[in-house]
Amino acid sequence: MYKQATELMLNFKDRILIKGEEDTGKSTLLTEIRISDSDSRYYNFKTLNSAGYNRLCDENIDNFDFLNTPEKTLILDGVRLCEKKMTSKLSG
Repeated sequence: MYKQATELMLNFKDRILIKGEEDTGKSTLLTEIRISDSDSRYYNFKTLNSAGYNRLCDENIDNFDFLNTPEKTLILDGVRLCEKKMTSKLSG
């Protein structure tokens, strides 16, 4: 499974979104599959979001320009995605 995930990430042409709680191995995974820092952007949600919230939801997604970054791999550290409804901006 790990080999398949590695091959998928290395050959994927669109953006890759990596999310997770702090200290769950996101950066370690990227280092192991040799995704360079120049092709990734790191977002620390505990410092980026006002009041230290770590949720990414319809109310704050427009504060981040995920689709217009030159980097292919976006690392969302310390983030939880809200799962409110199927019509959410996050589900598309």
